[in-house]
Amino acid sequence: MSKPRELVCDMDAKRWAKEFCEITGFEDEELMLTWFANSIMCGWDNAHWKADKLALALEVCAKSTPATDPTGRHFDVATKALRDFRGEK
Repeated sequence: MSKPRELVCDMDAKRWAKEFCEITGFEDEELMLTWFANSIMCGWDNAHWKADKLALALEVCAKSTPATDPTGRHFDVATKALRDFRGEK
């Protein structure tokens, strides 16, 4: 069994499945491997989607001028993307 917090930043689904089964007594390690692999990749994809969205919004905002964005909408979109990235409301 791993030391506490050793798995916190570990993206190895096989290791997570093994630890889970050892701790809970669940016997189907292959099933848990698929579950953890899916969960880890879902988190990875979500984080990268948010980062890409933020980068695009900031790029558009950086290129904005009062002439191209008289309402300040680009700034509002970039601000919202930053809040989403941070998990803020």
